[in-house]
Amino acid sequence: MKINLIFVLCCCMLMGCGKPIEQIETPIVKIQKTDETEYDILKDGFAYSRNYTPKASNLIHVEKRMIELSKEVFETESSILGQGMVLDESSLDRLLSAESSTNPEGLNMEKGERLKEGDQSFPAMRNIVSNITELDFYDKNDPSKRIGISLCLLMNTNVTDYEYNSYEISLDTAKNYGEEAAKKLVLSLRQKEELRDLPILVLIYSLSSQDESLPGVMVSQALSHDENVNFVGLDESWMIFPSSEANREDSESVLLFENLKEAINSYTKETVTMIARGHYVDKEMDSLKITVQTYSASYQFNLGLAQVLASECDELGSLNMKLKIEIQYYDDVIFTIWKDEQQKQCSILDLS
Repeated sequence: MKINLIFVLCCCMLMGCGKPIEQIETPIVKIQKTDETEYDILKDGFAYSRNYTPKASNLIHVEKRMIELSKEVFETESSILGQGMVLDESSLDRLLSAESSTNPEGLNMEKGERLKEGDQSFPAMRNIVSNITELDFYDKNDPSKRIGISLCLLMNTNVTDYEYNSYEISLDTAKNYGEEAAKKLVLSLRQKEELRDLPILVLIYSLSSQDESLPGVMVSQALSHDENVNFVGLDESWMIFPSSEANREDSESVLLFENLKEAINSYTKETVTMIARGHYVDKEMDSLKITVQTYSASYQFNLGLAQVLASECDELGSLNMKLKIEIQYYDDVIFTIWKDEQQKQCSILDLS
């Protein structure tokens, strides 16, 4: 991937350096937050994203993690979350296409290039950068003033060359490529006057996962105030319960899972199945989602089940993580049990 003066000049023409980025028009309507830890949201302020992700859960998780990581940069007390308006559909079309003499800003590999991975060399891949998601942030006191943006590059490890042959590349290769592509993107954005010194949080997300049921993970981030983009790695992972990996890596959470199973078995001899997925940051679980499948249509039975699970979880109120349990009757969610990091007791929501 070449970054040079010709590229920057071409990007200025293609991305319209002289044309101001669209601003939020008045009247401005805010969706007020009900939780102090969240953002107020500008009405219709939802990021445009091309449907290049193989699973909807990936895109939902991407934006969720983008918001969580953005809170460390753009404070919820002084910022409003708004629509991604720097990269429009036309810009994304060019960025997600191959780099070429007619499309120098393309972030995917130019035909004829070689992708190196250790001692191996692969043909040019057409889809390493799968998607780009953007969130914009505005001043709470002046919602027409953009104060920063968050960009996330979604990276494939299952890739195809220009002959549509499939390859599996390593997470490190995808991550390194994504970081170089992000630097190129930021360099081109900095040519716009209104973005010259605007804080830009850049995130790299891997779409690969060890199980089809799991989303991907954030792998690195950088906060840029100029043309320099210096990435630091992020240590995120998922784990399924029950699994041999969970037994090996997180015995404390396995015990929680087993205690819940035992509570269910003490409550009923009816068939009730349970599976969970935990999200880890720096090897510490920060959220756990448990799906409980029941085959009883009795409201009383399922209410009792919800109360048993909530009571069992209350015993674990010291756990500093988000917990969510969904009780399903076939495909219908009947009850949701949850607690946030700060809560000591669980709440039950009746969705029947």
